[in-house]
Amino acid sequence: MRPVSRSVRRRGGVRAALALLLCVVVAMTSACAPDGKAVGRTAETDTAIDHDSVDRSDILIGVVGSDDASSDRRLMGAFDAAGLNAFYASVVGAGNVERAGADSVGDMVDRAVKAIVVNRMAVGRTGRGPWVDALQRARRAGIPVVLSDPVTPPHDRLLYAAIWKVDDHASHATPIERSVTEVINDLPHQATVTVTTRTARP
Repeated sequence: MRPVSRSVRRRGGVRAALALLLCVVVAMTSACAPDGKAVGRTAETDTAIDHDSVDRSDILIGVVGSDDASSDRRLMGAFDAAGLNAFYASVVGAGNVERAGADSVGDMVDRAVKAIVVNRMAVGRTGRGPWVDALQRARRAGIPVVLSDPVTPPHDRLLYAAIWKVDDHASHATPIERSVTEVINDLPHQATVTVTTRTARP
């Protein structure tokens, strides 16, 4: 039997180390998604919780637009008026809105935003596809997702923390900046929230 060379042993050791590192990364990534609950909605609505909140200055929100540019501007205007840092990914004019929006979600995950807001999402009838794949990626990364006035939300409610019904005329509406910070800080909130984009600059 021929002796195993040092180079072969070295390559084997490198492969083993890489495999171990991959296992650690997968375990860490999986741990970001709460078991049986949506990211950003793990607390019961009637339960007080104690945790460290994200500083307002550290909040970065990614907003995935829709084919309704005026609706997108209303959301971005509300975040700007509230003094929250948000950036916008437009899908207006995209040949495939779903694919463009899903790709934008992936970019926002890479930027490690504190929350992703998707405006007027329309998931296909099968309940699968680019949107669902993108939201699953955000979930694995531990980033909460809010669906603003979705046309058809995904069937899996673990993929989003809240649905916003935007109504600037409702007297009981929650200011949009309050709702998004509740999601980011995983504070108790309803799954469906009536919000208003009318807000005063702090």
